[in-house]
Amino acid sequence: MIAEYISGKFSKTSEILKHIDPEIILLVILPALLFESSSKIDFHVFKRVAGQGLLLAFPGVIIATVLTACFTQIVFAKYEWTWATSLLLSSILSATDPVSVVATLQALGAPDRISVLIEAESLLNDGSAFVVFLVFVEMVAGIEKGYLSIALEFVKLALVSHCF
Repeated sequence: MIAEYISGKFSKTSEILKHIDPEIILLVILPALLFESSSKIDFHVFKRVAGQGLLLAFPGVIIATVLTACFTQIVFAKYEWTWATSLLLSSILSATDPVSVVATLQALGAPDRISVLIEAESLLNDGSAFVVFLVFVEMVAGIEKGYLSIALEFVKLALVSHCF
């Protein structure tokens, strides 16, 4: 009886979620989550560890995306996915979430510098994973681009777009 009740509630919830516009998640929920995470960071410590966070975030996301794409090509071989599709899925899966790590560090009384570094790297990971996602969405959509064009698009989105 309890299982039927839970199953019924889950079914209704999933039906409601099917009709939610994905833009709501991108424009309403994601900014709130990023703001909450960034508002907890000590800005002065963040300035000191920002370079290390960038070194961990951007190359880390790219390496994780490529390795995960290789894994999906092997595991999902029967679906005959293109590399662009595997890279798109991998860009979604490659961003890390350090909530439990930061909570553990705080419980152990670790220095703020380590916690802020992990939190900053996570925020920068999210941003770089989103940029990588946008690049691969165009590839999956069939927009032909060369390696130089892809690299320029990544630089434009990651470094220049926040200026406008």
